[in-house]
Amino acid sequence: MACSITGNLSGTSDEMAYLVYSYKFKKDVPLLDEYEWAKIAPVMLNPIQAIKDHREKTGKGLREAKEWYEKIGAPEGLQIYFEITGHRLDIYQELFAVRMRDYGALCPECDKPFRTPRAKLCAECGFALPNGKVAGPIDLTSIHHLKI
Repeated sequence: MACSITGNLSGTSDEMAYLVYSYKFKKDVPLLDEYEWAKIAPVMLNPIQAIKDHREKTGKGLREAKEWYEKIGAPEGLQIYFEITGHRLDIYQELFAVRMRDYGALCPECDKPFRTPRAKLCAECGFALPNGKVAGPIDLTSIHHLKI
């Protein structure tokens, strides 16, 4: 099976992260369940307010402030993600691609997740679900459970 659940690789806690293929990253990455996501959500910034605040603090123009936000946005969120998973993300925006709830069930043909729970077609292999069916959320019982 291509996807697996793995424990926190950093060894900093007993929390679990779920290693699943991500189309955004084009590789398996640790995804966060809702309990883990709730630890990051409070530090996720409102982009408009964050850019305004940064401009006021630094005197930078809109373009520079937008670039800052895209790169750094919420360093606390990146740190919390690392503490949970042991995996570093490069930029703040990548945090939006690691919420498990946003992924669909595993494809029965290629074992990659559907892009969303509402997907009807696997973007990886082209497998089409029967008419009227949607992927639904990832079923964690169908993924091997390994705690490291």
